[in-house]
Amino acid sequence: MFKNLDAEQARHSYTNQRMADMVGISRVSYENKKKTGKFTALEAKKMCKIFKVKFDYLFATDDDAPRAHLSVNKIENGYAECDVRLTAADTKGE
Repeated sequence: MFKNLDAEQARHSYTNQRMADMVGISRVSYENKKKTGKFTALEAKKMCKIFKVKFDYLFATDDDAPRAHLSVNKIENGYAECDVRLTAADTKGE
């Protein structure tokens, strides 16, 4: 669910058991919370401190990622004129 949490955990070679111990919960609870995203505020704060990163980064989801849009305007002599734009993710329900 949280690819940056997974990446930071792998980067530091922390097992789920090690993370659970550092956060103060059981391994089973940690694994369930990783799947559901239902960490408490205190647990999330502890993980941000462990990895020394901001909440928005550590708990970013695919919905938060910017989207790249590519359009090809003209192809001439084997070269393409392209327009690339990055847009923020859709805000659901707003």
